[in-house]
Amino acid sequence: MPVYDSEPYLRAAMDSILGQTFEDLEFIIISEHGTSNDALAVIESYSDERIRHIHNTSRLGLVGSLNLGLEHARGEYVARMDADDVSLAERIRKQVQFLDQHPNVGVLGTWYEVIDEAGRIVAEQRPPPEPMLTKWLLLFVDTTAMGHPTAMVRRSVYEKLGGYRSEPLHAEDYELWVRAARITEIANLTETLVRLRTHGRQISSLYNRIQLQNATAVSESAVIAALGKKPEPHVLHAVVRPRYVVRGRDAYEAAKVTQDLCMRYIRSPPMSEEGARLIRHDAASRLSMLALRSAARNPLFSIMIYSMIVRLSGNESVWFLASSMQRARNRLWKRLLITGRALARRN
Repeated sequence: MPVYDSEPYLRAAMDSILGQTFEDLEFIIISEHGTSNDALAVIESYSDERIRHIHNTSRLGLVGSLNLGLEHARGEYVARMDADDVSLAERIRKQVQFLDQHPNVGVLGTWYEVIDEAGRIVAEQRPPPEPMLTKWLLLFVDTTAMGHPTAMVRRSVYEKLGGYRSEPLHAEDYELWVRAARITEIANLTETLVRLRTHGRQISSLYNRIQLQNATAVSESAVIAALGKKPEPHVLHAVVRPRYVVRGRDAYEAAKVTQDLCMRYIRSPPMSEEGARLIRHDAASRLSMLALRSAARNPLFSIMIYSMIVRLSGNESVWFLASSMQRARNRLWKRLLITGRALARRN
């Protein structure tokens, strides 16, 4: 658990780990150089012998602190924790139990609740338990694939990967999961076991733009690796971020790439029938977004994309078509409303 001025939430975070029903653990805390005396005082106020407190004598940053913690870790499994989050009492026990029973899984997350600064639950996230669906979602900068502070990872996997990389900046966890997906399976427990706190001082809040840019670059590299070839840059960007399509042809080409990726994944053994269905469903949703973006630019390309949806999603295609038509109608009404207000101001 890296610590840097998280004093308001630190005691709750530490208590949640020390109060785990699974007690045979070491609690490695890495406090960053420059951490406030108040935060350090909270850490030092505990006498639990399971705590191993490492204080950086120079500024290492988050990635440096995480890798330092991994160097000191002695357990078979390494669980991540942030100093402003809360782990529910059964978290470690249930993750250890699952990993003991599933040697093919190297990274295991959980469902989690999002809480505000006061600890009130504001959302619930349910990452998929199906490893192939998780691997699929990781291609698209999908934040629902894995909650970083919920992760428990085999130490052997960390060692094979060489830990976290400092590049891409502020997207080190996503980049690690993309690399991990190439050598092991990634799964999630279907139970809420962690509470992730959201507040304005988080990296994701302070550096949202650069985080998204760097994560997008990682995603595009992952798509290229999965395809074995590099699409045109504007097409590749449309695959990863369909909301930002500029031309109808780009949407159509991106749809073909997405369909190709989908077929590659569902043909990859081992793939359960439910896993294949979920990947088809997600791919069809992405095609639906591309069709909607293309409709206003080139309706012909939009129709061609909808034909892909029909072939890809089968019986569910009616739902996607109806959903897209509803969104298109809402967008049209919004544009008419904006135009009407503009005309009213002129008059």
